[in-house]
Amino acid sequence: MGSKVLSKVALVSAFVMAMTACASGPTSTPVVPEESGANETAEPSTGELTSITVSLLPITHTSPVHIAVQEGIFEEEGLDVTIEYGSTGAAIVPSVLNGSVDIGYANINSTIQGRSQGLPLISIATADGAAQDVNMDTNVVLVAADSDIQTPADLNGKTIAVNALGGLIYVTTRKAADNLGADSSTFEMVEIPFPEMLAALEAGQVDAVSVTEPFYTIGSAGGAREILTVINLGGERPGFVTDTYFTTEEYLEQNPEVVAAFRRAIYRANQMANENPDLVRQVVATYTPIPEEILAQMRLPFWPVEPISRDDVELMISLMQDYGILTGTAPTYEELVRE
Repeated sequence: MGSKVLSKVALVSAFVMAMTACASGPTSTPVVPEESGANETAEPSTGELTSITVSLLPITHTSPVHIAVQEGIFEEEGLDVTIEYGSTGAAIVPSVLNGSVDIGYANINSTIQGRSQGLPLISIATADGAAQDVNMDTNVVLVAADSDIQTPADLNGKTIAVNALGGLIYVTTRKAADNLGADSSTFEMVEIPFPEMLAALEAGQVDAVSVTEPFYTIGSAGGAREILTVINLGGERPGFVTDTYFTTEEYLEQNPEVVAAFRRAIYRANQMANENPDLVRQVVATYTPIPEEILAQMRLPFWPVEPISRDDVELMISLMQDYGILTGTAPTYEELVRE
């Protein structure tokens, strides 16, 4: 794979580890360069702003929140948003539950799992999902250039790295492979953080890795080969909603107008992100160290502007049951979602 490629991995990895280390505390909203055109079209609210804290992952998928800050969309909706970072969606859940942050970002697996265990989590807005172009999924299973694995069925009996056993990538990797003729019950799934996957693949510690961006682009540049797309379930579900913004039942009941304002702002920012990929890449550069040449090539997710999909939520609940990872009572869509 080459030292140059792995040095890019090391740069991004250092950032991820730094975010993990400071996940319990606040992080200032990124400073946007003057030339970005920030707030040129914004018309700030003349009333008093309501302050809220939102906890995110420092990834491309959460760029609409940063766009909504930069372009004054939150301010127009009467909100003053402070951004904090968490290490994982599951790690953000306790921060929302204990009230240290008002709204969090997580994959739907985390909120489904939490709700199944009786936690009062409520998803309030769609965050992002699989790209609508089935060939541009942000999550992909890669193998080494010289691997004898050529098709999804060749993964049978092989060792595959995912970032979290039982998590979103675990579920979607298995379903994508099964959809394409493999038998995922034969896989040996091992847990390796995204930043460490490409090195493990190069060292022969695993046969395949299920990566997300920017590690897909970095790995491909180093010669790793794509075997299947993941979040779109092997190409069968473009646009599949995988992440939401969530809060607690109590916060929603006490602050319905704040939640409604946040939702309006996010859907406006999601639309802007879909229409302006260059803006997304510019904003991502303000809060990640992804090298410019990688950032320019990275695949982007899809940011829906419609309410959280019932079909997608219910499909994920079903998949979590099928793969034996739902630890409590399966929640209903109505218990999980308020829009």
